[in-house]
Amino acid sequence: YADNRRYRFTHDSWRTSILSCMLHERRCDLHEHIAIALESYCADESEQENNIERQIRILKHWTSSGNFVRSANISLKIGGQLMLLGLNSQGIMLFDDSLSILKEQGMDSREESHGGICISILNTINVPELDRLIKLNVARGKAFSTLGMSKQSTISYQNALDILNNTICADSEDFDRSVSFPIFSGLFVVLKMGAIEQDEECTFEKHLISKFVEQARLNGDPVHYGRALAMQGETFGRLGNFEQ
Repeated sequence: YADNRRYRFTHDSWRTSILSCMLHERRCDLHEHIAIALESYCADESEQENNIERQIRILKHWTSSGNFVRSANISLKIGGQLMLLGLNSQGIMLFDDSLSILKEQGMDSREESHGGICISILNTINVPELDRLIKLNVARGKAFSTLGMSKQSTISYQNALDILNNTICADSEDFDRSVSFPIFSGLFVVLKMGAIEQDEECTFEKHLISKFVEQARLNGDPVHYGRALAMQGETFGRLGNFEQ
């Protein structure tokens, strides 16, 4: 809008040319305004939930705006719906689009990274962003596992665990540690599928169960902690470590 006049582009090349001339921050703001406007237009939640095409349109604008949490929320929602329909590959594409927001920030091949994200970015993300980051990688791992792609599934789960172990806000009291439990469940599944090679002493499995017990203890829920201890006891017994 300008001087009470409305402009509509009849060809994509005009829109693309104007967008390319804008500063990155201005483009992000524009996409955010469009996403908010579309969500307001789709105020009827039941209609919005049943219209995946419309949700994806909103998702693209949130992703382009750089708002990771809003993008991840919709990706997880739509991706879950697609997975229920057996469209796991399409769900993975949505998860990857949201993850790209953080992966493309501060890209430097010389900098330490975890789960494809630079350590400088991981040091600055907040608890909600860490929550969504873990959930996206877990959802990605589940989708690959359903497709029988155990190697890719393993990478996704290990990325989630690597991020959990190297993100400052993971030590915050506000962080819900139960978010990390599906990471361990997923890794135990791919371990049974033979996607992870172990040494004779099963060091990886022992370390994994110990990490699960620690996260369950910190979570403070006796049910989860008891389950983790039972799994650890079963693991040690199966491996012949009866005293432990």
